Amino acid sequence: MSGQTIDVPIEALLSPKAAKRAGQSARRRMEMIAPQKQNNALAAINAVLVLARSLAYEGSSSDVAEVLDVAEYLPKLMLETDDRTSAFREQLVGLAAKHPKFAIALERFDNA
Repeated sequence: MSGQTIDVPIEALLSPKAAKRAGQSARRRMEMIAPQKQNNALAAINAVLVLARSLAYEGSSSDVAEVLDVAEYLPKLMLETDDRTSAFREQLVGLAAKHPKFAIALERFDNA
């Protein structure tokens, strides 16, 4: 076999996790949240997580679970192949309507 080359797709050499990440990084180049809202979206997620921690310290476990459901969904919206900017904002609006202190997350998304 000396001197022969074998063509192997790079994905075959990667672990399943690394291959998945490689595929995801190609998708990340597409804008799933409007480009001008990317940093705002991250700031909003940060606010949601900080306030969720505050709820946890207060002992509001059912509220924390509900808030974390939204927090878990927000990054997924950022990775969708379609523009999900309005869906991202709607999640923040719903969260702020139910828990007024989370209006800061919506404010960060709209104005950061």
